[in-house]
Amino acid sequence: MIWAWLAVAAGAQELLVNGDVKLFYVTSFPTDLPATGQGTADFRLKAQLQLGKYWSASAHHTLTSFNIPAGGAVTGTNSGVGLQAPELVRMTHTFDTAPDGQPNQLGLRTRTDRLWVRFSPPSLDITVGRQPVTFGTGLVFTPMDVVNPFSAATIDTEYKPGVDAVRADAYWGVAGRATAVLAWAGAPIHDADRGAVGLDDLIGVVNAQATVGVTDLQLLVGSVRAEPVFGVGVASSIGVVGVHGDATLTLPTEDAAEEDPFVRAVVGADWRPTNTTTLSAEGYYQGFGTNDPDEYLLLFVGERFARGEVWQVGRFYGSLAWAQEISALVSSSIALITNFEDPSMLIAPGLSWSVSNEAAMSVGGFVSLGGRPDLSAQIPELRSEFGTYPPSVFVQLRSYF
Repeated sequence: MIWAWLAVAAGAQELLVNGDVKLFYVTSFPTDLPATGQGTADFRLKAQLQLGKYWSASAHHTLTSFNIPAGGAVTGTNSGVGLQAPELVRMTHTFDTAPDGQPNQLGLRTRTDRLWVRFSPPSLDITVGRQPVTFGTGLVFTPMDVVNPFSAATIDTEYKPGVDAVRADAYWGVAGRATAVLAWAGAPIHDADRGAVGLDDLIGVVNAQATVGVTDLQLLVGSVRAEPVFGVGVASSIGVVGVHGDATLTLPTEDAAEEDPFVRAVVGADWRPTNTTTLSAEGYYQGFGTNDPDEYLLLFVGERFARGEVWQVGRFYGSLAWAQEISALVSSSIALITNFEDPSMLIAPGLSWSVSNEAAMSVGGFVSLGGRPDLSAQIPELRSEFGTYPPSVFVQLRSYF
């Protein structure tokens, strides 16, 4: 209703209101612990305004409910709905649903996940507000995606959480583009216990892309939480095979756990042997990782993990994915991600069914291979990376309106 009033007041040429409802149930089977299950229901209401020739605006608001497993069991996977991101202005509220003196068993949270205004004169877009930001060509491994990247163990990646940012996109030629982004990466500005704003609260990136023949080239220069980052990317084709690659160089700050500059790099290929079959593969190197499982725990509890910057602790990785359209309504997939030095592996099969034009159902899971952690010691002993991920299964229902 509020958006309708705003549309009338602003003389909007077009107002589009829609949304979706997603229901998830994920069951995990941790080593030496009871199985845990988490159900999640997520409602998202979306509005898009076109205001005259050059102005547009968008807003998404979500309401997410989820049960809180007893003991707070940790899982390596998440449903992907209800994800959060750093906020300059707090627009997320978690409700207390427990009786006095009792722990919460039901989580209930609202979040404004998109709220932006865009000015679009010829060859330029200037967007201010909460919005998703993505860079790079990597699919599973994304070293150039320096603003709140997804983990590969995220089930639903339809909506990347919005970040508070100012963004300018300039376009030229057929596919030339230059993007400048200044995004918030710290605690909300009005938190009483936060200090002065510094570079570690900000992510500033300039990304340029140009096309030469059938090859797209990218350059990235930025400051990510006060750390200088430089990146290059390429996407092209060799015959019927698409190829891509990204690489970044990070110069850690003096107080970072990593003292030396490090490189992260991915190369990948995609091939469609038939109209209904897609194969893709990637190889990845992470310079600050380790080949010693005894050092994994330090990385898992480090700042880069805590802020969602990375999700791997090793150095050399590979991925292989196969997607198959079984019929017009049913498709299947399987993906494998390997840490070559443990060795350990995560296998993710899935099956999806388009129930109708407005509804879909997916089932799948994660199977982990590798040395299981020893939880009997006071400090858990990790024996492999993906062996720490508990096997899990999920069911997802999606409905759009």
